[in-house]
Amino acid sequence: MGVNYYTRALVRYNPHLPFPSAERLGPDDAEREPADYTAMGWEVYPDGLYDLLSQLAQRDNLPPLYITENGAAYPDEVIDGNVEDSSRIAYYDQHLAALARAIADGVNVRGYFAWSLMDNFA
Repeated sequence: MGVNYYTRALVRYNPHLPFPSAERLGPDDAEREPADYTAMGWEVYPDGLYDLLSQLAQRDNLPPLYITENGAAYPDEVIDGNVEDSSRIAYYDQHLAALARAIADGVNVRGYFAWSLMDNFA
């Protein structure tokens, strides 16, 4: 089973919407905790990957899992021929650590594929 994971979504109940339902909290919402965000405004939340995989593992007859997409967009500024990419490296470090924790806890993950810009041209 393929899993794409980039970020979590935080929502809250809003009885004033046309149909009482949830509304998504944004990066500037006062109820959100301070966090790092990608260039797309997506919260960096590696624990969400761990939580998702752990919850999926609770299901009966779950096939092996593959992380089919995971990654982050950040501004790429070339300075002296190099791109300082510490934010993206940290993103992958944190998400791979969450993945390793899930595997150590028994989640049957068989593969991991990092998202790249080239995926948009496939």
